[in-house]
Amino acid sequence: NWDGGAAANVGIWRDGTFHLRNDDGSATYVDWGQAGDRAVSGNWDGSGPDNVGIFRPSTGQFHLRMDDGSLVVLDWGGGNDIPVAGNWDGGNGGPAANIGIWRPSQATFHLRNDDGSPTYIAWGEP
Repeated sequence: NWDGGAAANVGIWRDGTFHLRNDDGSATYVDWGQAGDRAVSGNWDGSGPDNVGIFRPSTGQFHLRMDDGSLVVLDWGGGNDIPVAGNWDGGNGGPAANIGIWRPSQATFHLRNDDGSPTYIAWGEP
């Protein structure tokens, strides 16, 4: 939901740029990331529209863009992990999204809660 409307919107990430489609069919472009990164999205700051972010496997860091354009960097994961995003802990009363990874070698989700604590869920097959 890039534009804060009632519905979710589609978007793609290509060569370090998010191409986001708004409710009215217009596009918003956000330069964020570099080659080798993996795209994620969620409402990181819990207000307004969803935000973009990337997971950088080479460093195990998430680079999350807030509504005001500022950057939050979180260490979470490693090179072969697959990034995921969602509101794992119910937002402690708010709508903020959280980051996480799925580690294929262990078939386990490593989810980061609002307070920084982890939740581990075994799911899938290695």
